[in-house]
Formats: sequence, C-alpha cells, structure tokens
Amino acid sequence: MRIYLKNRPGAIRKAVAWALIPLLAACGNGTGSSPNATNTSGSGVNLVATTMAVAAITPASYTVANMGEGFRILSTGNRVLNEHGQVAGYKNIPDLNIDRAFRSDGGVLNDLGALESAVNYSYATAINASGLVAGYSQFGNTDHAFLHDGTTIKDLGVLESAADSSRAVAISAGGLVAGNSTSGGITHAFLHDGTIMKDLGVLDSLKNYSEAIGINASGLVTGYSSLGNTTHAFLHDGSTMKDLGALGSRDNRSFPTAINASGLVTGYSDIGNTTHAFLNDGTSMIDLGALGSSYSYPTAINASGLVTGNSYIGNAIHAFLHDGTSMIDLGTLGGPAAYSAARAINASGQVVGKSAATDNSVRAFIKSPADSQMIDLNTRLTNAPGVELFDAVAISDSGYILAEANTGWVLLKPAVAMPDPAPATLGPITANDPVAVGTPVNVSVLFSDINTSDTHSAQWTWEGNGTSPGVLTEPSGAFPGTIKGSTIFSAAGLYNVTLSVTDGSIAPPSTVSRQVVVYDPSAGFVTGGGWIMSPEGAYKADEHMTGRATFGFVSKYLKGANKPSGETEFRFQTSGLNFYSNNYDWLVVGGARAQYKGSGTINGTGSYQFMLTAVDGDLIAKGTPDRFRIRIWHHDDRTNTDVTDYDNQIDSIAAGSSLEGTVLGGGSINVKIR
Repeated sequence: MRIYLKNRPGAIRKAVAWALIPLLAACGNGTGSSPNATNTSGSGVNLVATTMAVAAITPASYTVANMGEGFRILSTGNRVLNEHGQVAGYKNIPDLNIDRAFRSDGGVLNDLGALESAVNYSYATAINASGLVAGYSQFGNTDHAFLHDGTTIKDLGVLESAADSSRAVAISAGGLVAGNSTSGGITHAFLHDGTIMKDLGVLDSLKNYSEAIGINASGLVTGYSSLGNTTHAFLHDGSTMKDLGALGSRDNRSFPTAINASGLVTGYSDIGNTTHAFLNDGTSMIDLGALGSSYSYPTAINASGLVTGNSYIGNAIHAFLHDGTSMIDLGTLGGPAAYSAARAINASGQVVGKSAATDNSVRAFIKSPADSQMIDLNTRLTNAPGVELFDAVAISDSGYILAEANTGWVLLKPAVAMPDPAPATLGPITANDPVAVGTPVNVSVLFSDINTSDTHSAQWTWEGNGTSPGVLTEPSGAFPGTIKGSTIFSAAGLYNVTLSVTDGSIAPPSTVSRQVVVYDPSAGFVTGGGWIMSPEGAYKADEHMTGRATFGFVSKYLKGANKPSGETEFRFQTSGLNFYSNNYDWLVVGGARAQYKGSGTINGTGSYQFMLTAVDGDLIAKGTPDRFRIRIWHHDDRTNTDVTDYDNQIDSIAAGSSLEGTVLGGGSINVKIR
C-alpha cells in the first residue's frame, strides 16, 4: 500500500514508488530445486552472532483453521501474526459497505470498531504477543492511527493539525506504536508510547520526508527519509535519527525492510546498476550480495540475524537465506517456471513463502534448517479436503503459519499445537453458477474434523434470502464429509453465500464463503460511451502512467439466449492499450448498477478476462455523475495465477457500491431495467 505519496513532489514520489516495488514476480526459466550457498560478503558479516538456529524440522502435519468469512490482511510478514495464532486484518461489513479492522482469535473474528463513528472504516496493520492491535481508521475526512487493547479502540491522533492524517504500521512487544503522519503536508515518521505521539523528524532538512516501516521490542524504529536528492534508511532510538547510509556511493538510495530484537536492520540499496540486500547494525552497512549477477531483496530477519528474501538467479527469482557469511539458494518446488519467493522467517530459522511446483501451480512452502529442500505445505495438511495453499505469508516462533488458500485466509497449526477441541476444517464452496433467476443455486462443501467423534451441524446463509440448514453427511475414516444446500434467488445479482459449521463443543464455528452469480435474461441492458482520466496505479505495467482513456460498450441478452451479446472497447491511449471483446459470460443489472464479465484481446492478440461495472448516476438522483470501472486480467500458466493488467478501481472501499469506478470526464452510461 502506498502511504502519502500524493504529498510529495513528482520525482520523489517516483523514487519512493520504485523503492516499494517487490521483486516477487515470477519471470523466465531457472534451474535447480535444492539449496546452494554463495559466499557474498568475503569475510562474512560478523555484526553479531548470526549462527544458524537449532536444526528445526518441519512438523509432520498441520491442521487447518478457516479464518472466517471475508477475512483479509493488509500486508505479508510476521507483524500480522503473533505467538498465540492471533491475526490482525480486516473484512468488509456488507450492511455498511465499509472495511473494518478485525482480530482473528482461533477462527473467531472480533470487530475492533472504528474511530469517531460506527460507519467509518478501519484497518488493522500489526499485532503484538499480548494481542494489542495497531492500525488506522477514518476520522472525519482523514485517517488517524489507533491502538486497540482488546476492548477499546484508542485514537493516537496526528502530529500537527486536525487536517493531518496518521497511520500505524508496526507495534512493539511493549505496545509502542510506529507509524507515519502528515505534518504541514509532509509525511513524518512517529513513535507513540500510548500517551504522546513523537515526531521522529527527518534526515538532512526539515523540508524532507520520513516514513517508519518497523519497530523492535526495545522501541528502535527503522524507516527511510529523503536526503538531498536521494533516500536513506534510518534507525531511531527515540532521541536521534541515525542515517544508515547506502552501499557504494552516498548518493545511492537505501530502504529498510525489517528490524530484529538486537537492532539489526536489513533492507536493500542501489549498487552499480542493480540493488542488493544489506545488513546494518547501526554502524556498518554490509552488502549481502545476490544469488546471481543482479538484484536481491530481503523480506525478513529473525532474532539470530538470519535474513531471508529473494534474488534473481539466471532469469528467475529464488528465495534465499543469508546466514551471516553466505547467501544460500533455497531452491524451488521444482516447477518449470523455477521461481520461489520468501515471505517470513521465525526464531528457529524456518522460512515460508510460495513457489512454482512441478504441475505449474503456485504452492505455499516451508524450508526448515533440517530439511534438505523446501517442502510443499499442501503435503503436510491433516484433514483438509479440497483446501489448496497458494502462499504462506507469516510464521510465528511457535510454528503457526498464516497462509492464503482457495478457501480464503487460513491458519496452519503444527499438530502438537492443535488445541482440543478443534473446529472443523472446510474446503471451498462449489456452485453451479452463473444461473438464471428462478433457477436453483446448488452448493456443496467438503469438510473434516481432527476430532473424529464430533457430530456437526451446518447452516447456509444466503445474502438477502435468509438461511437454511445444510444437508450434512459426516466424515467416515479417510473420506471427508459433505454439506450441501440450495436456494432460488428472485432477482439478478452477485450474492454472498456463507456456510457455518459447529461441532457441539466449545470450539468456534468454522465458516467459508464465496459469491454466486444470478442473471436475468429479461432484466434489461447497459450501454455507454465516453472517457475517464485513468488514475495512477490503474495500468499495472507502469503504475505512474495516467491520462485519458476512452470506452464504448453495449451488453444485453437477446431473446432466448443464456449469455449476453454486445461489444466492448476500451482504449488507454497513453499506454497504447486497446482492449476489445464481443464474448460475454453473464450480465447482472440491478438498480443504477450493471456488471458483466467476458473475455477479449489486447491490441488484437492474447486471451484476457475482464469485468466491467457501470453506474448510471441519474438512476440514483438527477445530476449524479456516471461511473465506469473495468478490470482486465490474464492467466499466467507458469505460476497458475491470475495477473491483473488494468484496473481503475484504486480504492477497494468503494468496490461493490454505487461509488465504484471512476467518474466520467465525458459521455454517458445508460442502465435500462425492463
């Protein structure tokens, strides 16, 4: 997430945006799937005792706990996961159509509320071992950092005036909060002790900016600050901001990514025509090198000073572990794309992340010191029918792992850490959609429970259509259980369907959800033409690019057809992007809003999916502006993931509402309801 880039001059904004680009894209082909070591720093780092942790092994099995309906996180890494398996994140509140900060406690989601008003949005960004959560919330027309103690949300305020904004980014074991606040229109890092927000200042000149990115148990804050024509990492001890310098020339840029309990800072810096990972103890900046000839990017550091991250080797990115002397290639899961990306590391030296596998899919991995090579976490799951793990983004010292799955976010628990009783584990919801209005929507879920003697009950919740009990078949031996349901929607729309399962114990219910598409061939049609100003961040090949984008479209159901017909053309002239489609899957018209999905080409070639959302303002109130959104994406066969090429919806808060999309600069949209 970009923070406050709009407050900086263009050149500085570009420099900082460059710095935040993660080197995690899978590209090209590489070779090798087992670890290799490369000495990258000559005599070794030797800043502290960076010895390997005890030779931890990967547990033989993990149980899976569903995080709950719609739960999401803002960032990867251990700051969102603590030793007790509590996770800081957020979810959408459909009735209010806002995002709200939540803390997940073993699958139970706790709404942390918002500042000032119950209808404001909020986001949780970090959690400590005591369960204290930091984040930010809407406050009037701006944002304020907050601290939540499990009962009360506390406004941490801003540095200067009521018009300024602040956001917390990290929290220490003792509850100190680090973050960023505007001060006279310029962003400054801050430290908050629960009573006072302290401006941490900047390097070089009061006209410069600074941003915090992390804090350790002792309250040391690391971040970066502009310095003349460059940007340098800093370390702040509560009194003084110290310039950590850069690799090579002082004119080079450096940016921190993490700090450990000893105050060691890791990050990356310009060196020659590339960037390298570094380690800094407040006195010396050591080049950690790279696996190949260019690029290394650290993502995390543990208490012993072990650094993990990602580096190019050949034409592909591989996860690495740096032990203080050598950068060790952690390999891949063996896929032809041969890439891997490390996300986090714990005190035992266990690294988690994602990697291409032999079937070209992207799978979550763990690499423990005693393992000869990284392990696909999917092979270590117990009683998780249908669950597929795509990415592991955090791992606690106690071994909990936060992962992204086809059922949403899940928490993996080593079998020895699994509490008794435990909730059921649910697979993804399968459905027969899209279906026409008046046609049954049939859904099904596979499930299991590590407590084999449990008896379960299930309930389906159909958005706007009440609830119904699940038709349940209990698991038997190695065979998972099944839960089925069915309902009929009387109007077209995108509907949330949620399944909740209890087992009669004190364990929290398990939930899983997804949207289903219901269309009405006779409901109406949508047409439009005109232009928008494409916002910064929409065109993914160059997120700085803006300019006029034109569009024209029509989508409607012909008599007797089960798929809509029409044409869509979208041109972003500045980028040279010209998208065209005459192949649609479905159309949903409801009120002032219409949405349809299909496939097409860019500049006459390729295979791209798209979803277009159009809002007819006059159907809301005369004079209300029309709005337009288009998301275009393609499937990357190498990584088995969908990659967004264009999306002009920058603010996720408005998605799904009448404020979705960009206001038209010219032209009109007409939604017709028959």
